[in-house]
Amino acid sequence: MSRTSDFSKIKGVAKIGWEMRTETPLCIKSGTTSVFQRETDFDFFKKDKEKETDALISDFYYDAYIREDKLNIRYRVPASSVRGALRNYTIRRLVPKLYQDADLLPVAQEDESDDVWAQTQNAYCMRLKDALKTPGWHLIQNLFGMAAETETEILADETVAGRLRVMVGDLKELSPDEFRKNFIAGRLRECHPGSTHGKMIVSTRNPLDRSTRGSKDGGLHSFMELAPNNAFSVTLSFLNPAPQDLGLVAFWEQAVNEGFLRFGGLTSSGRGRLSITSADVLLFLREVKDFPEFERCDDSEVDILADILPEHRISDWDSAKEYYLEVLDEKYKEWEGKANE
Repeated sequence: MSRTSDFSKIKGVAKIGWEMRTETPLCIKSGTTSVFQRETDFDFFKKDKEKETDALISDFYYDAYIREDKLNIRYRVPASSVRGALRNYTIRRLVPKLYQDADLLPVAQEDESDDVWAQTQNAYCMRLKDALKTPGWHLIQNLFGMAAETETEILADETVAGRLRVMVGDLKELSPDEFRKNFIAGRLRECHPGSTHGKMIVSTRNPLDRSTRGSKDGGLHSFMELAPNNAFSVTLSFLNPAPQDLGLVAFWEQAVNEGFLRFGGLTSSGRGRLSITSADVLLFLREVKDFPEFERCDDSEVDILADILPEHRISDWDSAKEYYLEVLDEKYKEWEGKANE
């Protein structure tokens, strides 16, 4: 289960392109709020209430970009959210429950002495060291990377950059009228969103107090969500891919389409279910003997990597997935056996 051998030289890259569609609302909050004047106006650029009747709506995640020499706001699905969901699901399914929280460093207590904190850190490091011997944590460390930030040297050799990169494409940009129609239908005189990327809706929740079973004080809140039937692309890039990496991709695809792997927040309330409507698997490799069911792509205009490494496509990915799932299962059992030796 060597981690360093994977980075000894660049053998190639695997690029998996997913076309995804929201099946239920997707909630990814930005941490900012916008003002909604009841029955009148919504304005992304107003962040503070002016009247008691004003309400605040939590914004969907957004970033800034340059277009025509101007700074613009763009609602989007962040790559970190997709990457985090894949990582968390892998931990839940492939890591023994005993070690699922092994990478969570305890928080120092205010009245804790330096000696006690040092003992706490050492215990954490030893537990994570044991966890990294398990197949599940090996996969996670190898693909997603790990930054072991402690004051001890126990985990000095465990910091790894990771081999997986996630990129997410833009949401469809709508006209102002289309955006307003989907946002709060028929209720606004004026609508000034930060962006018109994606069909958005506004949802309101009122959590219950666990003790009284009544409305929780201050719990009523509204927020923007990405509506069902929004489409966007996700690209997974694996440096120095191995067949078990494609097995993990097939494992994730199965979980996404069955609704077990969800994205964003409030997933326990039914949000964050997506579907993968199509998948494209490209391999840029010098040696392809470990990857059956591929076709050589000639004169490709798909990717700049084709100018550096031979490009191949797994044309019948739906059929090939079964093979790669078996490879992942066999590799997992092999690592498990070595960890128990």
